[in-house]
Amino acid sequence: MWMDEINTSEIKAAKTIFTGYESLQEKAKIVFVKPVEEGVVLVFVQTPFYARGGGQIADLGTIDQHQVIEVRNWDGFYLHLVDTKKPYQIGEQLDLIVDFEKRQNISILHSLAHVYWGEIERLLDTKFDQTYELITHDDATLEMVSTEEKFITPEILEEAIKIVDHDIKLSVPTSIYFENNDLDKRVVTWNGISKDYCGGTHVKNTSELKSVVILKFKKKAGKHRIKFTFEQ
Repeated sequence: MWMDEINTSEIKAAKTIFTGYESLQEKAKIVFVKPVEEGVVLVFVQTPFYARGGGQIADLGTIDQHQVIEVRNWDGFYLHLVDTKKPYQIGEQLDLIVDFEKRQNISILHSLAHVYWGEIERLLDTKFDQTYELITHDDATLEMVSTEEKFITPEILEEAIKIVDHDIKLSVPTSIYFENNDLDKRVVTWNGISKDYCGGTHVKNTSELKSVVILKFKKKAGKHRIKFTFEQ
């Protein structure tokens, strides 16, 4: 795998500054270059590209008009795998552009994951322990374990969808802050609906969300796994 060829001790620069919460485009300076079989790995002073992590896949887009295949955060350095063999040099300035539509889809799905699950927990008056989460450009998968022997049913899922549809009409703002000014404790909340630690990307308020469409629901040994997308 391409990441096996990277030794971050070779990167003679400060850790990457992530600007992607505020911007989807940057002109940034290269601080590390590594040709690999799949293309080239580039590290920049700053980047708008979200790196895979916290259950959310990486942003896609272009760097110097070449497709970004993957982005990983390794020891604080954002490794961009780019589909090109071009011989870049440290110090070059390149245009980094995140695919807006794909980022928007991810943000909608990630926010829906919080809001939808928050409404399910409110309906059942209980909390679930999350054991799995995957947010892609097309769908989201969540797995939760009941801590109080309360179980989700198809009827509960449908009722929660109706409540989320109402939340969308209310335009509930997304509030994001760092608990006790700790940058490792980023809290994302919708007042009265959901409050969780999360480093992912989100919409600005619930009016940007869309109605949930269930793709698959599985329940086994107290675990509830839901795969969903949203109405187009």
